Amino acid sequence: MSLAAFVHALGVRINGEWRWSPSLRLAGMSAHTLMFAFLAVRGVGTTGAYTYTWITGLLLMGALSALKDTKRALGWEIHGIRIDR
Repeated sequence: MSLAAFVHALGVRINGEWRWSPSLRLAGMSAHTLMFAFLAVRGVGTTGAYTYTWITGLLLMGALSALKDTKRALGWEIHGIRIDR
């Protein structure tokens, strides 16, 4: 968990100074999401499952945001086509 936090913090620290910096945030957030999802599954039948499920959901939202930033930084974002009628 500490390694995931370090990778995420490194991505935040060098934010934008390196083209791939959003990928570090994505890796850290993804690792945290998987770890908390594991804790939620292992805690089925306890209050831990409820708590860790909420945390997993919030971390997943952060990971999706980091994915969006990564795609934008690397030029992989598909721009929408507007059709006026």
